[in-house]
Amino acid sequence: MGHSVAGSVTMKGPLPPWFPLEVAVISVVPALVAITLVGQGWRNLQANFATRMVPEGTAYNGVSLSVGAFNYKGCIFGVVTPAGVYFRVWKMFAPTASPVFVPWESMAAGERKQLLWKSYYETLATPSSGGATARLSFSGAWSEDIERRHREFLSGQPQQSPGSLGQGMPFQ
Repeated sequence: MGHSVAGSVTMKGPLPPWFPLEVAVISVVPALVAITLVGQGWRNLQANFATRMVPEGTAYNGVSLSVGAFNYKGCIFGVVTPAGVYFRVWKMFAPTASPVFVPWESMAAGERKQLLWKSYYETLATPSSGGATARLSFSGAWSEDIERRHREFLSGQPQQSPGSLGQGMPFQ
């Protein structure tokens, strides 16, 4: 008795008993490794910039952010404030990811970049505690606001004090 696979190949007899294990190793293990490596950038941000308050500012929903090589396309809620930028991944995509607030003083001078039709503002976020640096690329509706506010901060124009961040809404 033969099994027809992919139309023209015929296997004789039952599938080998190790076949499910082989499928798991070939498909699941690489996926788990990729998920672990991809999540590292967000974990570094959480370790250094975690917050529980949503600050007052200009809110953006469904915007994009790249942390390192991983792109959170269209699944970010963010708030741009005079003191920095707050963002979190939609819970349905990353239920354990905590929101973060990166103050302007933790961001290096950034630059506007273009890749084909995509324009984005890229900067490096380095915590004052000396933790890991993260490459952040903001694209979509909020990137120009972030770039403008960040450049204002870097130029030394008067800014709102970081102590006013506690006036936001509690994170839920």
